[in-house]
Amino acid sequence: MPSERTIETLTNHALLEIINSGRTAPPFAWVFVPTQLDEAFLAYDAGLQAFKELYIQYKSRNQTGSFTFEFRQIWQLCSYLPRFEQAYVFLAGNHSPGYGQIAADHEAGGRYNSFNRTFFLDAWAVVDELVRTYTAGICVVPNLLPPPTEPFKGSVTLRLGAGGNMEGEVKIDTNLEAALQNLCSQLGYGGGPNFDLINPIPTSGTGVAFANDILACTKGRPRALRGLRRPIDNLDRQIFERSRMSVLAAPMG
Repeated sequence: MPSERTIETLTNHALLEIINSGRTAPPFAWVFVPTQLDEAFLAYDAGLQAFKELYIQYKSRNQTGSFTFEFRQIWQLCSYLPRFEQAYVFLAGNHSPGYGQIAADHEAGGRYNSFNRTFFLDAWAVVDELVRTYTAGICVVPNLLPPPTEPFKGSVTLRLGAGGNMEGEVKIDTNLEAALQNLCSQLGYGGGPNFDLINPIPTSGTGVAFANDILACTKGRPRALRGLRRPIDNLDRQIFERSRMSVLAAPMG
């Protein structure tokens, strides 16, 4: 299976190429990629900056053709990036079955054949659907607090379904049920998990069509939007504080 890093690199490159194509004046789009250490806090792999703000968590394809996203990571991602009227926080993966397909796409196929196998899924739509299965009702989740600090497991496995939707399959364990209960209690919702109720979750687009949606301003958050946190600024502060504490903690020589 193609690695997550391969898919991430190819997708980021294609997004930048399409968005910046034909632009003769700034702002030009660029992608911020956090270190593995900082990703644990930010919960995303790539952050599109300047032209629009947009954040992506990538996952590689499983042998079965599905994609598995950790519930804690989705919760952390959405708690850090507040809900906005347009989708700008995404889960993504690529349906290429192997490196042979990617090689054929680039060496003998169309320019964006491989990119067009990449799907983008609104992370907030996944949270809404999981909470809906718990409350047995239609629900739009407001902004979230960070997940609890104690470890818990649980994941959301998605596969391509009829009509281009991603069909949600939840790997159920007591930790995931407890985590959903914690989240729903935080939101003031009662109920209990019934994962048989989960509905197909529409994708937010694939490949070139998704990039064109960003250009058409139907995806992404306006840059430097007043009143919302800027993740890059927050990250700079986090890195500075961690570095400062490392210096303070170092033994005097």
